[in-house]
Amino acid sequence: MGIYLGTEDNLAGFMLWISFLSSLVLSAFFCAQIRYGICGWEVAYLSVVEMMIYVTAIGWESEPPCSAYLISGQIVPWLRYVEWLITCPVILIALSRVGQSEGGYSKNTMKLLTSDQGTIILGILAASSPDSAGQALFYLCGVAYGFTTFYTAAVVYFEAWQAIPDECRAILKSMIYFFYSGWLMFPILFIIGPEGAGHITPSGSTIGHVIADLLSKQMWSICEYMMENKLHILNLLAEEEEEEEEEGAVPMEGTPGSGKVLIVDNTMTVGPFYEASLKKMGADPTTVETVDNAMELLRQPLEEGDMQFDFLILSANDLHTPGLQELMDEIDMPLVAYAMDVAALDPTRTAIADDIIPTPIVGSINNTQALTMVWCKHSKTKAIVDSKDVVINQLFTQVTKLQEELDGRESGMDLQGGMEKSRKSNVSDMYQPSRNSSASHFGGVDAGGAQQIMGGMLQNNMQSPMMQQQNNMMGMQQANNMMGGGTPQQ
Repeated sequence: MGIYLGTEDNLAGFMLWISFLSSLVLSAFFCAQIRYGICGWEVAYLSVVEMMIYVTAIGWESEPPCSAYLISGQIVPWLRYVEWLITCPVILIALSRVGQSEGGYSKNTMKLLTSDQGTIILGILAASSPDSAGQALFYLCGVAYGFTTFYTAAVVYFEAWQAIPDECRAILKSMIYFFYSGWLMFPILFIIGPEGAGHITPSGSTIGHVIADLLSKQMWSICEYMMENKLHILNLLAEEEEEEEEEGAVPMEGTPGSGKVLIVDNTMTVGPFYEASLKKMGADPTTVETVDNAMELLRQPLEEGDMQFDFLILSANDLHTPGLQELMDEIDMPLVAYAMDVAALDPTRTAIADDIIPTPIVGSINNTQALTMVWCKHSKTKAIVDSKDVVINQLFTQVTKLQEELDGRESGMDLQGGMEKSRKSNVSDMYQPSRNSSASHFGGVDAGGAQQIMGGMLQNNMQSPMMQQQNNMMGMQQANNMMGGGTPQQ
């Protein structure tokens, strides 16, 4: 049986259902994202309240107390004003810190909250007034408060435009459009609706207010989440760069455009981080939104002189996309999956992947290390040779300094026994041959050897100083043997 929308009442009911279902979906999504620290509490709260308001409106919008029937004959849509009183302040709190960190409130926050409460209260008084003179007076006073809200919001948006990175400005534009297009509809609907001149019916007013809510609340909330997420990724990259500078790390730079990596980012969260990190290693990353888009791209015939992608990165949740494994086997391409909790994955469901790496998290030491490991393992271009050269030089520099220190200590005489014991327990098992494990060589060191050296260096960061010294000495001897037994050259 189909849905008949031929009457205004049916259309109003249908719009209420649309808003309820969209709020339900957004509530579940935002609440799930809060745990990852990339979603503000405001948008989750807003969606949950909107969901409860609309499910109430579907069943009891015209009944008391959702609608107040005054003795003067006025009908006040009380549920609508209740919604505004408990949602608009939260929207404006989120608005006041657009482009800022959590809790970055300012004097504009107080201005927005004060003016908005004045607008709503005066709107309630205007809707309840029995005579047109009182109604006009309260309405104009409410408009004055509303103008203050709009002006302060414009100041916040302008300050955010100057403060945020260029990558975020497109999102900010959308936030501005949705905010003003939705919020400007409310005073217009008051004038032409049952509370004002009565040019539209209560059902028509409901339809208009649902559309305004979809724009000013739900669409704006999505943009706010995207802004927070984008800033989260950019901050994560900035922290990684600062850590590299503080540790004196040599940038992992190779020949730009010498290797290609395909990234599937259907959550709009990890793509920018992986792209920036891979470019530092000399890769030429390409990001697509869905696995289907990636498979379509991989099926396209290569033009003359063009190169195939070195490997594909995608979410572990997408590993069982129909036809993916067959395509990977056909083109003989490694598959790297990322997951929030690698240890919790079912091995039987991730067997198709050559490697599983952790999803980037702010402050995690594994953000670039795991990605570098799979790049070193699967890349078949000169960029990886340059990258491994830098890694090996870093290792040689560290172990040479340690060797000089140890040579000057009498206690260093007992280290040989510890080295033999450490040799057995510290050989990295991070290199596992896959369908694309053919080694590229540089100065006698193949990809597997560089992988072992690098794995030992990464494990070393989490061990005691004494064990670090032993492991670095062992790593130097391994690299020395691979290079032909000579003294390591920096």
